Amino acid sequence: MSQTELIAYIVIAFLVIFPLLWWLVTRFLKKSAGMDQAIDTASLGKKLVSYGTGSARINGINHNHCVELIRYEQGYLFKVAGLFGGGQRVVLDQDIKSIKSKRYFVLAKQLVLVLQDGTKICLYGQLAKRIQQN
Repeated sequence: MSQTELIAYIVIAFLVIFPLLWWLVTRFLKKSAGMDQAIDTASLGKKLVSYGTGSARINGINHNHCVELIRYEQGYLFKVAGLFGGGQRVVLDQDIKSIKSKRYFVLAKQLVLVLQDGTKICLYGQLAKRIQQN
């Protein structure tokens, strides 16, 4: 086998294995974050505002710059970008026990939603700022 053939086999193997591993890892993270269930947004009522995309930690899984947060009449919808596994999580207003604002690092803000079941959802940076402004 020549060096050119070996390189070609390595490139082909990478093109097959990498997407498969990416899919497996994102599926695992989506399930770990509790975002692997189908969501019917009709029960949330009317869409009020979209806070855009930002960073969040959901069930201990960091989603950096890939979570879209949308406010509905009955609660919030967290959506992860499809490239990073997709997935949605609904947090109803009645499920939120408290909302705390903190600083992390020097200038950045963090917003922590403590839910009735004891889990936390942390919003970071611009996403936390946008929610506090409204």
